[in-house]
Amino acid sequence: PDLVERLALFAAKHIPILVDLDQNFEQIPVTHPDYEEFGLGSLEQSRSYTASLLLANLVTVPGESFAKHLRETQKNVAVLPFGWLKEREDFQNKLPKRNSTNIGIIVSPGNFEDVQKYRRIIIRTLREFPNTRLVVCGDAISYKLFESISENRRVFIPKVPDDELPYVLAQMDLLLVPLNTSPFH
Repeated sequence: PDLVERLALFAAKHIPILVDLDQNFEQIPVTHPDYEEFGLGSLEQSRSYTASLLLANLVTVPGESFAKHLRETQKNVAVLPFGWLKEREDFQNKLPKRNSTNIGIIVSPGNFEDVQKYRRIIIRTLREFPNTRLVVCGDAISYKLFESISENRRVFIPKVPDDELPYVLAQMDLLLVPLNTSPFH
């Protein structure tokens, strides 16, 4: 409510407002682990979300399908894909060299169903290429799906704060973000 009040003050002063949405909050399933915090299940969260969009001069989203959905009700929507600057200091840290090719999976806690669908393909790849290693970040249950792979060929990294993401990404040569087909994804 405080943020929406400030947005209304900026709008009244004709100060342009940019709203950057990383996720489609309208489509977060009730079963998603972040629903309580980010879903629109409460009247307050729903009103704040709607007011923010109404006051925005421009809304940016990471993908075209999300943009298309918002354009049905929002006039100014632009696609701004996810990314980061290589110049950021935390992306410059050097890691020890390794002899393996690390396949990484980043999955939100509780979303192991998204990984299950691709489990066999990942295991097959690991078995066919002995120099590969699996790095699972975020969900311990997803990590357990790969118990048939020896422990020296897989590693688990718990969910980390955003400022530690460069370290996690540096552990991976190939990043997989398996997502099942849903309006949210």
